[in-house]
Amino acid sequence: QTISVTIGEGNLDEGVPWEFFYKNSIFQTLYYPAEIGFYGQVIAVQFYNQFTTTTLQNKPVKLWLGSTQLENLQDGWVPFNELTLVYDGTLNFPAGANTITVPLQTPYSYTTGNLVLYAQRPMDTAYFSSSDNFKAQTIGSNRSRKLQSDSTVYDPAAPTGGTVSGTFPKTTFVMTPLGTDPVIGINPSSLDYGTVLLGSSHNRTVNVMNMGGGTLGITSVSISGSPYYSLTTQPTVPANLNTGKTLALNVTYAPTEAGTHTATITIVDNQGTRRT
Repeated sequence: QTISVTIGEGNLDEGVPWEFFYKNSIFQTLYYPAEIGFYGQVIAVQFYNQFTTTTLQNKPVKLWLGSTQLENLQDGWVPFNELTLVYDGTLNFPAGANTITVPLQTPYSYTTGNLVLYAQRPMDTAYFSSSDNFKAQTIGSNRSRKLQSDSTVYDPAAPTGGTVSGTFPKTTFVMTPLGTDPVIGINPSSLDYGTVLLGSSHNRTVNVMNMGGGTLGITSVSISGSPYYSLTTQPTVPANLNTGKTLALNVTYAPTEAGTHTATITIVDNQGTRRT
């Protein structure tokens, strides 16, 4: 069973993840667990091109994936030794609008943190049209870094500098379960409501998912700690979750006195796992 997760609306045309208006480029960006909504084995990545050049066949490209706890790329690139080379080969980029599928030569197990995508267009003998772009969007201002040049040959293992932005390609991750047995996943693993006004009420959602195969049975869900936290709607349990399916827990924080308040959600499944 495969699950496809698409991130981004693709309302922009940009030279990411690969820049063809220059002879070579490197690009790195982050995807967040709340955007992906699933942990699993990444077996393919898809981008969406919008090219005018008709001769872009068998073009060399490279792609790495990794996981990081960094929330953005403001201070630099994710270290190269934390990444895994998942594709090193050639791809065809037809003219017009197309889905460009990158079948990973080395599947990547995404199990924690923010997912890092690192793309290189090795030095070519020519550059192409400024209209050879990919569908993209801008969210925030510092989740991505990019370098491009006609003369400087970039070493992907030791990048320096680069333009920081919130622009990244519309991306589809094709994933399979982490295993044949059920595996519980909780996204996000913690909630921070920040500073809130007394007497106000704030809602957040925690998704409990089956990241493995088979059927995961959620037998109980409870919350303890500060009385200012509550499950807005008590989930119906037992709940049976097939691969990729989720159980949404709506958590409300409504403090009536000042201070730092904490609570713990406890989830028990039929695999003998207790998560807090």
